[in-house]
Amino acid sequence: MGKGAPPLPEMFSRDQLFKPFLVMGIMYVVKQYVDAENEDHIQMIRIAFGVQLVGCFLIHLVIGPMIAKQEDGESKDNKMVTVVTKENPMSSEETKTQMTAKEYDTKQNSEAMRKLVMSAAITGFIHFQMAIIFPLAIQAVLGPINMYGTPIFQVYFLNQPATGKLKRPWEGKGADPFSQYKAMMKHIKNDGKPAKMSGKERRGNNKQRARGK
Repeated sequence: MGKGAPPLPEMFSRDQLFKPFLVMGIMYVVKQYVDAENEDHIQMIRIAFGVQLVGCFLIHLVIGPMIAKQEDGESKDNKMVTVVTKENPMSSEETKTQMTAKEYDTKQNSEAMRKLVMSAAITGFIHFQMAIIFPLAIQAVLGPINMYGTPIFQVYFLNQPATGKLKRPWEGKGADPFSQYKAMMKHIKNDGKPAKMSGKERRGNNKQRARGK
């Protein structure tokens, strides 16, 4: 009775409760204050997206040499990590692989960089092919937040010990780089303008407005 309420289960983590509301807030601001036909507004969002993308990528580039400074071979600071993987998602068979913390962190950093590039490619494709600005705005805000929440950033940039929630292996403990798309698809309500207007049509409208002036 006096022990208080039990902690939230893993499926209701703080990030999972917070990010959908943040995505809706970003979408509201974009709808209210960003003109999807104004090239200056679009350029500002593109710049914000590009800055966060370059910043996150540079952080991973800096982490690489920090990992390389660890000693080779098993030691007190370079303990063995057991990684469990499934070659076939439909099968219950699991494969266990042992590697040092240095090897594991190097692999995780490279994988994070690969996912960052994939996320940027998907975002850019959606924006330029479908003339939708929501993904750029959402990623510009969530990108740094996701980076801050990754275990590799916490351990190497914030010097947090790799224990407790940061204990290796880190699979499933970091922020999902595609979470913004999942949240966006759940909450987006297309008002017609950004989704239906192509980039060529938008540039044509801007030229017509310029001639009118």
